[in-house]
Amino acid sequence: MPLQLRFWKTQDQSVILNWRNHQETRKNSLNRKKIQKAKHATWFHSVLTNPKRHLGFLAYNCKKQKIGVVRFSRRKKGQTWEIHFIVAPKNRGHGLAQGMIQKAIKKIKKRLPNTYLTAKVKLTNPKSLHILESLGFKKTKTKNGIRHLRLCDRSKTESKIEKVAKKK
Repeated sequence: MPLQLRFWKTQDQSVILNWRNHQETRKNSLNRKKIQKAKHATWFHSVLTNPKRHLGFLAYNCKKQKIGVVRFSRRKKGQTWEIHFIVAPKNRGHGLAQGMIQKAIKKIKKRLPNTYLTAKVKLTNPKSLHILESLGFKKTKTKNGIRHLRLCDRSKTESKIEKVAKKK
């Protein structure tokens, strides 16, 4: 099923919180604590109202079922953004993350062409590491059990994304 992306909307807040607080998500998250509803609401509002700092995309299928989310957060002044993603618990293990992330990368590159993308992934989360590496992310360092990755060569990245897209 082809995936589509759209920007987050206010009505996505509770489903994203539920996905974020799911036991498996927390296990693989850099912050394993359960997020409280009020704190999430404040944070979510900042994502919706500050596109120069955050961009959130919701992935859905042709039946309009929500599949997962990809969020980009600006890390420093300039064009470095960190990618974060969650696949809805019921959709895990179906190979949807790569396509979802692929589309989100294309969207951010179109919107912000000189963007550098980074990611941080726990070494105990090999699936996410594999997905990002298959899209061209390269290790920059490993510290305290966390792999830091960066998408450096834009031309290679674009061609890798195109190759992966053609396979599907």
